[in-house]
Amino acid sequence: MDMRYTGRRVCCALLSAVLITGGLPGGTGAAGFPGRMTARAAVVTESLKDGKATSSEAGKATPSEAGEATPSEAEKATPSTAMRAEAMTLSRILMEETFDNGDGWNVNNTAVVTFTGGQGVIKGGGPNNRMGSKMKIPANDFLLEADLMIGGGNTNCNAKFGFKAAEGYDGDRLQLRFDFPRNLVYLEKNGGTEYNSVHFPALSQGEYQLAIKVSGGKITAYLDGEEIITAENDEIAEMEQGYIVIAGQYPAQDFAVDNLVVSTDEAPQGEEYTVTLKTVTDGVDDPAGTTLGGTLTADRQTGYSGDTITLQAKAKHGYVFDHYASWGQDGTPTDGLMPIINHKFQLNEKFGNVTVAAYFKTREPGKDEIFFDDFGAALNEDGQYGFIKDADRAKITDKELILDAQAGEANCVLVDPGVFDQLAKGDGYRISVDVRRAGANNGTLQIAFAGNGKAFDERYVLAVNSQGSAMFRRFQDGKNDELKKCAFQLTSAFSHVEIEVNNGKAVLLIDGTEKMVLEDNSGEWSGMAPGAGLFNMSAGAPVIFDNLMIERILQKKDVEVVSIYQGEVDSAYKTGAASANVSEASEGEQITLSSVAKAGYRLKEYQAEGAPDVVVIGDTLTVPAGDYQTLRIMAVFEEDTLRNPQTFYIDSETGDDTAAGTSEAEAWKTLGKMKQYGTFVPGDQVLLKRDSVFREQQLVFNGMGSEAAPIIIGAYGEGELPRLDGGGAVENVISLFNQEYITISDLEITNLSAGYQTDFGLNNSNNRSKALRAVNVSIKDFGTASGISITDCYIHDINGNINLKWNGGIFFDVQADIRGGKLTGVPSRYDDVLIAGCTFERVDRSGIKLVSSSWCNQWEKNSPGVPVNWYPSTNVVVRNNYMEKIGGDGITVRDTDGALIEHNLVRDCRYQNTGYNVGIWPFEAANTVIQYNEAYDTHSVQDGQGLDCDHASSNSVMQYNYSHNNEGGFMLIMGGYPHTGATIRYNISQNDRDKAFEFAQGCPNGTMIYQNTIYSDRTIPKGVFYLSNTGAGLGVNEIYAFNNVFQYPEGQVFYGESGDTAKLKDHLKLYNNAYIGGMEAPAGDSKAIKADAAGMKAPGTAPEINQTQQPVTGSSGKLDGYQLTEGSMLIDAGVTMEEALM
Repeated sequence: MDMRYTGRRVCCALLSAVLITGGLPGGTGAAGFPGRMTARAAVVTESLKDGKATSSEAGKATPSEAGEATPSEAEKATPSTAMRAEAMTLSRILMEETFDNGDGWNVNNTAVVTFTGGQGVIKGGGPNNRMGSKMKIPANDFLLEADLMIGGGNTNCNAKFGFKAAEGYDGDRLQLRFDFPRNLVYLEKNGGTEYNSVHFPALSQGEYQLAIKVSGGKITAYLDGEEIITAENDEIAEMEQGYIVIAGQYPAQDFAVDNLVVSTDEAPQGEEYTVTLKTVTDGVDDPAGTTLGGTLTADRQTGYSGDTITLQAKAKHGYVFDHYASWGQDGTPTDGLMPIINHKFQLNEKFGNVTVAAYFKTREPGKDEIFFDDFGAALNEDGQYGFIKDADRAKITDKELILDAQAGEANCVLVDPGVFDQLAKGDGYRISVDVRRAGANNGTLQIAFAGNGKAFDERYVLAVNSQGSAMFRRFQDGKNDELKKCAFQLTSAFSHVEIEVNNGKAVLLIDGTEKMVLEDNSGEWSGMAPGAGLFNMSAGAPVIFDNLMIERILQKKDVEVVSIYQGEVDSAYKTGAASANVSEASEGEQITLSSVAKAGYRLKEYQAEGAPDVVVIGDTLTVPAGDYQTLRIMAVFEEDTLRNPQTFYIDSETGDDTAAGTSEAEAWKTLGKMKQYGTFVPGDQVLLKRDSVFREQQLVFNGMGSEAAPIIIGAYGEGELPRLDGGGAVENVISLFNQEYITISDLEITNLSAGYQTDFGLNNSNNRSKALRAVNVSIKDFGTASGISITDCYIHDINGNINLKWNGGIFFDVQADIRGGKLTGVPSRYDDVLIAGCTFERVDRSGIKLVSSSWCNQWEKNSPGVPVNWYPSTNVVVRNNYMEKIGGDGITVRDTDGALIEHNLVRDCRYQNTGYNVGIWPFEAANTVIQYNEAYDTHSVQDGQGLDCDHASSNSVMQYNYSHNNEGGFMLIMGGYPHTGATIRYNISQNDRDKAFEFAQGCPNGTMIYQNTIYSDRTIPKGVFYLSNTGAGLGVNEIYAFNNVFQYPEGQVFYGESGDTAKLKDHLKLYNNAYIGGMEAPAGDSKAIKADAAGMKAPGTAPEINQTQQPVTGSSGKLDGYQLTEGSMLIDAGVTMEEALM
């Protein structure tokens, strides 16, 4: 989508006189109109015959001969950027769409809905052909303007222009509907209320200016500046902000839209933010004002929350673009919460001003690359091109190839055909190139992928024309045949075009998206040889090419690895798991295998199914030749005879690594001996002597336990806990990889680097680069890792990287290889994980985070590049832990189902300047229960709450918790990703600041808040309920709050002021809540209970500072001040959930 702010609109008073006359594409429709229409009209299409170009304008070639398809009447309309009357467009443009491509739209039927000729075209039949905007319009009142082109085939059609459409587009939305057969126009709610309908004169084939104005409860529609229909209804004002929809219905639809602009007079929500750009080359920041590996630009560098920014990263000669990264205004990474997808991202008030970096790296030729030119040297300097027709019009400027043509002639640059001699029989090849328009004029280009003759007079090409079409065409025997067609509009921004020629197919991909496939029905591409060439067919319409590459596509066999035990497939990987380093390979390619045997088993051998001659040497094999598609490798496991379990001892003072280690008298001395020893077996114990100190050492070992006999890592003797002091010399003091049934307890762990601040003052950490952890647990290609327990450890003084969430205390992750956009290897997860009884003090950045899994991603925007998949860890329990002075988050669970977090005391979280953090929260987790915890003194009002139910966390239950004195408030509820909202009940919030409940990025569906007691001895500025923004979320859904007690002093506002306060009032369903103290009951609660006192024993007297390391819960008696006294008006005053929901 092309979204731009603009400061100028051009008046066109004669719009209503513009009719389509059926001229050829590129003919002038309304001569003299400035802007994009004039640019489109200026180009003459041309075709190449026998190496010469002939002008279609002169009547010497039809559009099809020119490599361009004949468009429908709607497609023939000559568009214009100048179709707005200045008096119509409002002060602030929210969206501007020129339909050069369909990047900004979701389409439900690509056979009917296309982006052709720089227009959004609906041509065909069916009950619902629809394009819906990916961008939500961030305004309640706005003006929508568009050019409407009606084609000659529009004989039986309803055309619909929807707005304020809900997610999915086809549900709730407002719309203007043209019923062409009956000459009626409607204003209505889709599938619901008809607000008004009027008869309207038949609209002939032609071009019109459409405008729809939404203001409060009123909608007015205009055609060519004249009002055609208006309607008023309270329901209109109640509709949520939403998306734009253009749709057609009935058998004969033929209309198009262009130059869509949505504007508003509403003030932007929140602050205006800035975007700072920087570049990084080979991992090092480029000095200010310089760009070594490439450049980074943006379409604009200011905007508001929800606004879209489009980036362009351009690598220099010898470098390639690698990826983007971004940081909030405080220098904290956005951690995937502001994803950059297809070079676009939305500003988000959570991060404010942002810095975006483009990372470039030195280019290394790929192993299958046979040709590359980034045009950093003189054209054909090394003789790599076999033919250049007009060298004077093939110039390298700014390390890009600019290809132009003279009138009546085409120009071409052809790769030396000898390049393709590097292909073996049966190999395919891939041609890729970056291409863009050089100026305002848009002509026709071709990219040849097979041909004969020095100048490729016979050839197969991808042709891209000025009408917004990309076509596979064949030039042979004097014919110019169109073979396949799709929509694509060349613009002034680079598009990455790939043509894969393999197995009798040519596949077109543009910017990584497959567009069309051509099958070679003639066999051997009509006798043409593999080749590559760049053509410009149009004089005065230069085209820029860059990064031309040709790669070999080897014929691949699928590679599958399975575990076998006693002749049967072990699909649960109970005996072991194995994987390969590739998921497909070519004949003769070497494959590396890896395996992990579970306790009590061992790998016997690898076998290749159906290929007995294949020999695995070590862990490698060579893919055999043969007529098969899948190479199935069987990892055969068998039972292993294990020694009897033993107890090993380690004493840092008197031990000796040359000793046996199997008695206190023969103890080892260092942790390194554990790794050197070999493999530990189920039932083994490794005990560290109390008072021992192991400096700059890492605890890592081989082996795993079993369900009946775990491996135990613990302590022996008298004195202080054995101390594992990483000293900043090791990243992970304890590291487990591909292990299960491990119990770790009674250890002191610290990892303090002297290279950074070590005093842990509030907001004074200066480590923003070095990761440090106490414990890291990781698996890959393992299956299910069970029975990992970490208990009764003292973890403290870890000054880790405050820019990295996944460092500090205890962390679990699941890794996977992603190849070709797919997860490969053995699906893996954890089951039966316990973290209990541990103390965390002065830990940066996070206390406990588990699990980060590549096998879990509920929404593509959550983790760009990771396929959507859900294979969560189960039976995860975090209980009875104490945390104090944690740099960022206290406890986070993610990628889990059914996790239990209970009886934890978390205080002083977000103790460093880490951005947005909370005490305890789930993220992308299902069915989490968070109960009987105490969270207090979380710092900052950027989040800063005690508790949070975050993105994509469905069916969370937050109950029986005590939250108090948190600077950011009691509860954060995120609505940015799709999920079912939390149930929040039976909690006490005492003197939480700033706001009690904050909804951010919308409100998730199904949120239930009931039977909580919220008390404050002072007013809080952002209200009891606060909706911070909806611009980057999925809308505001109903929230139900009933049977709660809110006690605040006089003057307390219930709804905090924000740009979305009205939405919050509309969607927060209050019923039967008690409003105690001096605060007023909000008007929305039809059964409000209002009193000066609720009859509680002593509200506000629960502890503000917990002197113990145990959380304050109801059973402690310390919350008894919130008990109701006899005769309280609230006794038996509750309502059932059924009544509240009614």
